[in-house]
Amino acid sequence: MVGNLRWNFIVGAASFIFTFFLSFSDNVWQTTLLRSFYSFVILFILTFIFRFIINLVSAMGAAPAVDPTEQPGEPLDENKVGQHLDLSTPDEAAIPTTDSTAREEDGFAPLAPPKLVTRKQPDTEQSVRALRQMSEE
Repeated sequence: MVGNLRWNFIVGAASFIFTFFLSFSDNVWQTTLLRSFYSFVILFILTFIFRFIINLVSAMGAAPAVDPTEQPGEPLDENKVGQHLDLSTPDEAAIPTTDSTAREEDGFAPLAPPKLVTRKQPDTEQSVRALRQMSEE
């Protein structure tokens, strides 16, 4: 990381003091200390994240350039191991087919869920009788 944790503590302490003095006149001291502590923690973490992003950006700018004389099929030197990413896909002939033949032997069976059946609608006469009976009670 760029620098050390001292920057996190400096920014956190500055936010603690700033929050403490701004809220001391309007709040009780417990509330002031609690809000100042929250301010310290939030800015401490945000400073850590900001420093991490700065470190990533600076590391990307300092990355070594790709050697144009290097061929894709050549073995890598030991000092370049982990710095090369091969994005080419292998030929289909080179892929073993033991797994695919096992799937073909099992056969394919599509999913056959049971059909949904609608319920029979009750007779209107039964509904009217039930409604009259309930209204009489």
